[in-house]
Amino acid sequence: VAVRFSNAIDPSKRMVFVSSMDSTIKVFFEDTLKFFLSLYGHKLPALAVDASDDDAILATSGADKQIFIWGLDFGDIHRRLYGHEDSVTDLRFVRRTHNFFTASRDGSVRYWDGDRFEQILILNGHFAEVSSLAISRTGAFVLSAGMDRQVRVWERTKDMVFLEEERGLQLERRFDQIDGQTEQGTGELLRKKYTADDDDEEGEPQS
Repeated sequence: VAVRFSNAIDPSKRMVFVSSMDSTIKVFFEDTLKFFLSLYGHKLPALAVDASDDDAILATSGADKQIFIWGLDFGDIHRRLYGHEDSVTDLRFVRRTHNFFTASRDGSVRYWDGDRFEQILILNGHFAEVSSLAISRTGAFVLSAGMDRQVRVWERTKDMVFLEEERGLQLERRFDQIDGQTEQGTGELLRKKYTADDDDEEGEPQS
């Protein structure tokens, strides 16, 4: 499903990460293609795989809406991350950091801290599934491409990001979404009730 090479300079330490349809990620040595590790955790196939510059951590994202952070020494799971509302289609690390971006079929691009296991930002702008990402060498900007036929450029600014404020905004959006669905559902029930009452009145015999 997805293939990615590690970033090690020494060819004997360079690895290949392969995501397969059985929902596992296989790790091989690049020079000999000898099997090294098999990573288990995803419930559905991983759609994207990427390693940090120092090869300290591996991140995978899948059709099960989950993001996994793995250690490459023993193949242990450092953390599962949740946030996207649909399949996570692509994942890319920012160079010289453990931060990474993810894209999803829910139409959002998200920025994560791979050391603190926290979501930093949600970038909304696409009107359909976001299918792929590309990050500049300096990490100054990110490109995202989606099924809405758009390529968006997200530039890094000097503005401070406060995680508590971002979490608060995210909760407000979720509450607004729930309120909207509740109001829509209540309106639908009332409409059905009034329609049923009108039908009963029409069916009553006249004296």
